[in-house]
Amino acid sequence: MSHAAFKAQLGRYKLKLKMKNTRELPKEVGQIISEHRKWVEEHDSGIRADLSDADLRRADLAGVDFSRASLPRANLTGADLTGANFFDADLSEADLSDANLSDANLSGANLSGANFSGTDLFGTDLSRADLSNANFSRTDLSDANLFEADFSRVDLSGAHLSGAVLYGADFSGADLSDANLSRANLYGANLSDAILSGADLSDADLSDADLSRADLFDADLSDANLSRADLSDAVLSGADLSRAVLFNLKINNNAPSYVLEAVNLYNKIRNILTTKKTSEEIGKEIENKI
Repeated sequence: MSHAAFKAQLGRYKLKLKMKNTRELPKEVGQIISEHRKWVEEHDSGIRADLSDADLRRADLAGVDFSRASLPRANLTGADLTGANFFDADLSEADLSDANLSDANLSGANLSGANFSGTDLFGTDLSRADLSNANFSRTDLSDANLFEADFSRVDLSGAHLSGAVLYGADFSGADLSDANLSRANLYGANLSDAILSGADLSDADLSDADLSRADLFDADLSDANLSRADLSDAVLSGADLSRAVLFNLKINNNAPSYVLEAVNLYNKIRNILTTKKTSEEIGKEIENKI
């Protein structure tokens, strides 16, 4: 079989699979989407979509523009939402479990209390979205854009967040136990009171992050950047900090001895480098005067 024929056969298989797993939209829902598209594109016509409490289970809504639409408590279980636009939409308390939201735009959306259990969010834009009290257990958020997203008190246990952009995100009080956060950008993130026991934070950027009172029991922080991070009153027993960057780390004296020894060593290195730099600057000043 030629490569082109194989691709065609694979495409037909995927189409059949999609048709099997999704269901046709009710006529009235299709009309609501059509009117909403007019409202978005033309501004002076159409009607903003209101699909509150709608039953959209297994619906094929790939690529649909739901920007600024109202979908609170909607049932989107198992729906195909790949590439859909939910910018600034209201999806509060919606059920999105096992849905496919890969490459979708959810920036600025209200997703408080929503259920994302088992949802595919690979490459999804969730920047500045309100995700408070949402359920993200078993969710794939790898490489997602979560810039300044609100994950306060969210269940993210076992979630995949490797390589995700989490700059300035709020994870205060969130459950991130056993989550994969390797290579994640958590610069300036708020992780205070978060549960990170058993989490993989290897090679993550946690510089300027707030980890005060966080539970990091048995967490993997190897090769992580913790420069200027706040780890005051954090639980660090069993945590792996091998090769981690610990410059200007804020930490209590009751931390494990091996952590305190590493921090003291970093402080000594910093003082040596600062002294060396000062000496070099003085030498140059003397040279210039001569």
